[in-house]
Amino acid sequence: MEHHDINFTSANNEPYNLPLTLSELSTAIHFSHDSAPGPDNIHYQLLKHLPEGSLQTLLKIFNCYFINDVFPPSWHQANIIPITKLDKDDTNLYWVK
Repeated sequence: MEHHDINFTSANNEPYNLPLTLSELSTAIHFSHDSAPGPDNIHYQLLKHLPEGSLQTLLKIFNCYFINDVFPPSWHQANIIPITKLDKDDTNLYWVK
């Protein structure tokens, strides 16, 4: 089988290539952890308590980005706060950009 070419063609109708559903978005938000907010200062608790109309709007935004293959530049940013261990040398930290 190693000598046969692999067929990478796709009609893009696999489940992972379809737009998100409201159920998938709600499930993802429900199972998210209450971590610190990113640069947008939006907390997961805010998302977890959105009314359905607001979730529908959020879903439309996400699907618009997904369908148009757009990744907003602001989504490339994150807040990173290093927390060093007490017994480790914190002068040897480095950052990868």
